[in-house]
Amino acid sequence: MSRSRLLVCGFALAALGLSSGCGAKDPSSLHITNLRVEEPDPGQPPDLLFAVDNGLSVSDSLISIASPDAESLTVGGTGAPVALPAREATRFEPGATYARLNRPRRQLEVGDEVQVTFTFGSGIQIRLRTPVVEPGATGPDAGHR
Repeated sequence: MSRSRLLVCGFALAALGLSSGCGAKDPSSLHITNLRVEEPDPGQPPDLLFAVDNGLSVSDSLISIASPDAESLTVGGTGAPVALPAREATRFEPGATYARLNRPRRQLEVGDEVQVTFTFGSGIQIRLRTPVVEPGATGPDAGHR
């Protein structure tokens, strides 16, 4: 079997366990950590806070985040893909690179959950559910690929 075919098969096998998240963090993967939505102030869009740990030996990029719970999401503020250097963590938080839910389809309150799908330049997709938390609270380490 050719090397490229083995790589494609490896990505396909990895996709099988994707939607439910995984147990132990694999250091040679893309991993979403501390994922949460902070309950917004009235009239403000909620922030999606997290970090992407790129344990891969190659750089990747976060192309988009989508959610059926919001009309759209803003990632990074520029609309351009966000670079994810190899073997580094990139944080998404207010005042830095950020992600924001635009026009949520419902009022979000502490204890609610929001479904999100992360799409990366490599074609990897990670689908997760994340809690809505009080401002300043941390979130769970939700999943990796």
